[in-house]
Amino acid sequence: MINVGSTSFEYIASLFDDDRIQRKCAIVTDLDEQAIPSEHRLYKSTAQEKGQARKEKLSSLFNENNWVNCFYANTTFEIEFLDVNKENILTYVSPIIDDAFKDKKTITAYKEEIQSEQYLERNLAMLKLANHVGKGWFAIELGEKIDFLIKIPKYILNAIAFACQEIVDLSIYKKILLHTIDLYEETTELSALSASLKTSDTADLNIAIISLLEYFGKDEDVVYLINQIENYTKILYAEVSK
Repeated sequence: MINVGSTSFEYIASLFDDDRIQRKCAIVTDLDEQAIPSEHRLYKSTAQEKGQARKEKLSSLFNENNWVNCFYANTTFEIEFLDVNKENILTYVSPIIDDAFKDKKTITAYKEEIQSEQYLERNLAMLKLANHVGKGWFAIELGEKIDFLIKIPKYILNAIAFACQEIVDLSIYKKILLHTIDLYEETTELSALSASLKTSDTADLNIAIISLLEYFGKDEDVVYLINQIENYTKILYAEVSK
């Protein structure tokens, strides 16, 4: 994983091709669609045009390169994160809000606005918070607050699936699922599935994995991720749709 400015994408990604580094490279960036009130100072009238221009340039450079693929947030990471975690967003941002502000009215206002039913209002609150803290520092603080209930934006999972396809095998799936099992409340069914996964030999391992994926269901991030990896690898020869 390399953090680079948007102007550097093409130079780093160009290292991955048939004649240089033969490894998959996923580019993750924003399209910067504006999803806040247009009258607010954080609204950037040219950001969406720049995001689209960036996408077109990356497409022209790498569409024919099988080693490189691009994955885009429609808006920005902060808004995409809020969108998939809006039901329990305060779990992750309340400590950040409490640390960032001293005035109780300001703290209360942020917490109310970030839970708003109004799409633009909650997006604006999220962006204001990220800009106040600093987007880089906000991401670091957010990373310290996450737990197993968090939802990861799909474009990030898609990028991970593309980038890791060459190194994944059934043993990796097994490790991922055993970690996930430990985060769930134990049930008789889950215990049996866990035992089957731990004791299965290579021939039966795919069956044990598929059974666990079906138990978790397609809304679980780990199931989505493995399904996306399967689009490339076909290790399991099955897709979980339950």
